[in-house]
Amino acid sequence: RDTGSTISGFDRLRTWLTRPGVVVLSTSAADHLGVTIGDVLKVDHQGRPAVPEILDIDDDDSPASRDLLVTDIATAQALSAMHGNISHIDLILDATAEAWLKERLPGWARLLSVDEQTQGIVGLSAAFELNLTAMSLLALLVGAFLIFNALSLSIVQRRNLMGRLRALGVTDTQIHHLIVAEAVVLGIFGTLLGSLLGIALGQGLTTLVAATVSELYYDVPADALRLNTWSLAKGALLGLGGTVLAAWFPAAQAARTPPLTTLSRAALEQSIRQRLPRLVIAGGILMPVGLLLAFEFPGGVLTGFAGLFVMLLGAALLTPLALRLLHQTLDRLPLDSIWRMAVRDLDRHLSRLG
Repeated sequence: RDTGSTISGFDRLRTWLTRPGVVVLSTSAADHLGVTIGDVLKVDHQGRPAVPEILDIDDDDSPASRDLLVTDIATAQALSAMHGNISHIDLILDATAEAWLKERLPGWARLLSVDEQTQGIVGLSAAFELNLTAMSLLALLVGAFLIFNALSLSIVQRRNLMGRLRALGVTDTQIHHLIVAEAVVLGIFGTLLGSLLGIALGQGLTTLVAATVSELYYDVPADALRLNTWSLAKGALLGLGGTVLAAWFPAAQAARTPPLTTLSRAALEQSIRQRLPRLVIAGGILMPVGLLLAFEFPGGVLTGFAGLFVMLLGAALLTPLALRLLHQTLDRLPLDSIWRMAVRDLDRHLSRLG
């Protein structure tokens, strides 16, 4: 924007050029900061504090000028600690002038169009967004595994209670609904707590990421974290949805088990051992499939993260077999009685540990 209309007159222009630490703001920026002419701003650029004074306020009230300070080159170099250097020069060129300038640029300088700069910024932002989305999905997957394991262990510990309820006439549907409802109640509290912790963690990490991006690429406000109702609603839906999905399978397993089998610990362990070959086959298939997705298939980061998820699932399915192999290895060692009891429990309680 042309600031000539704002910095007009010999005295104003002389002050602009000779007085250190003066800046011009737009109306939108001044309204956002709550300042007026003559006030002092507290600026912190990459850990270096500065206190420029507002010389004048331009009448531009567009949102594009809200985060803009206009000053002379010497003051900008002092504020950014780039003494004797400039970061870039904005030019308005036609095709002839552009070709003329490209022939005379030194090797350390580049001429970029606005579209090229925009594409670079959009690409970098998309990469950050994709990375954060993938890490969020990974955290959701790990959380679902924890919920699945916790509920499975809780159901195993209460198998006698479940068996008595089934023997007294409680239907399998009621058992299933009871377990899912219990998970939903716990999921509500967990989602609220996770949302509060996520907001606090997001504010801290956003400040660090914004500082890194501002130093290496382009300026990002330190308060770049923006929360809205839809974001919080999506987090709550994902939390509750993941809880219900993770609880559905243990609840279905508990509901399908006959009353007499529910009361029998040996029957549970026997059913786990009968399913072990199928788990091993499934895990053995998923592991190489995940490796192929991550390293061989085209698609870049997306297929890489998809392969990671498949590998995690395959590793989980192979865990019971790994425990049995560990038991067989430790069982051959000359161990004392207390250690031998612990080793024996690895195989006796495979349904819990696996």
